[in-house]
Amino acid sequence: MLGEPPLQCDPFVAQAIIRQHLEWPNMWTVFPLQDLLAMDGKLRWENPFDERINVPANPKHYWRYRMHLTLEELLGAEEFNAYVLEAMERSGRTG
Repeated sequence: MLGEPPLQCDPFVAQAIIRQHLEWPNMWTVFPLQDLLAMDGKLRWENPFDERINVPANPKHYWRYRMHLTLEELLGAEEFNAYVLEAMERSGRTG
């Protein structure tokens, strides 16, 4: 047993999960955008419930997600983009 899981998905937890998935030998690795953004405390939603895609108990909250950043903001997030690229390179998924 490795211990109790964290109460919140802080950026270091999201980073560890993403890295773990990248290191699996699967041919494909697909991440919801909010899982990637969770790795950066400045880019993720402040309230994690705002990141939900679906609320099964609410028939009016169907599968949807609205990104809270513009593409320009996401492209300008140099530290985040460098981190994602470095994680992809370390896992051998860039070539």
